[in-house]
Amino acid sequence: MYWMNSAIDIEEGDVVHWWGGGNPHTKNPVVISNYGPFYLDMGVGNYFGVNYGNYVTWLDLYNQHISRNIQNYDNKDNVLGAEVCLWSEINNQYTHHMKIWIRSSSFAERVWNKESFNPKPDFFGRVTAHERLMNRRGIPTAPATCQQCEYHPEFC
Repeated sequence: MYWMNSAIDIEEGDVVHWWGGGNPHTKNPVVISNYGPFYLDMGVGNYFGVNYGNYVTWLDLYNQHISRNIQNYDNKDNVLGAEVCLWSEINNQYTHHMKIWIRSSSFAERVWNKESFNPKPDFFGRVTAHERLMNRRGIPTAPATCQQCEYHPEFC
């Protein structure tokens, strides 16, 4: 990872993992993970119980698009992709699955999808079907939405 104020030399061919806001100021390929909208612990609170931001729902993450987060980058064409982050300071074996899967799945579809920013009605069906598939495979997930949205997305 490259930190803006560090003395790390970035060589040609290195891929930079950029965590944070601002501009990485590099011509190297970049993977972004902005600490605000891409941080899955937002709104949950830290280990002191202090809240640092609003909770980021799966729909909030779905509405993120990589182009919104690279507007001020020097070399937009060098952005390879993005990732969401979940830190471990307030997670354990009982909470991490619930925080990660549906929201990161929604984000992944949005980041790699070149279509418009608005969720299509068929996405509600896909995200709830994905939730059921993960649960059948033994991966506990938080509910994406109510079943009503899967069967009648026009109401959601």
